This record gives sequence, structure tokens and C-alpha cells, in this order.
Amino acid sequence: QIRILENRLDKAAVRFNEAIAGNRELREQIDALRRERAVFDDIYKKLEQELSQKKREMANIIEQANSAYEARDQAQAQMA
Repeated sequence: QIRILENRLDKAAVRFNEAIAGNRELREQIDALRRERAVFDDIYKKLEQELSQKKREMANIIEQANSAYEARDQAQAQMA
């Protein structure tokens, strides 16, 4: 009877240790993924800022082009 209970206890201890080891591996994976996410979040933030800057530059260039077209049209109208 005691030997049976000790055997069950040993098997339960083995399963418990396996679960602990599995949890440790999963926690390590989670930590690695969190670090990776932080890196990607930083890259994403920088890309968003760069995109915003490029949009502003593009708007300025379009405005300059429109001003140039207007000046050209005015010059052509004066020459006609």
C-alpha cells in the first residue's frame, strides 16, 4: 500500500517537474517575444514619423509646383 502511494507520488512529482520545465520554456519564449515586440514597436514608431515627414515634404513640393504653374500661367498671359 505504501509502495503504491509512493509510486503515485513519484509519478505526480515527475509530471509536476515536467510542467514546471514547460512553463519555464514558455516564459522564456514570452520574454523573447516581448523584447522583439519592443524592437518592432520602436521601428514602427520611427517609420510612422518618417512617413509623416515625407507627407509634409510632399505637400510642400505640391504647393511649390502649383505656385510655379500659376507663375508660368501669369507670365504666359502677360506675354500674350
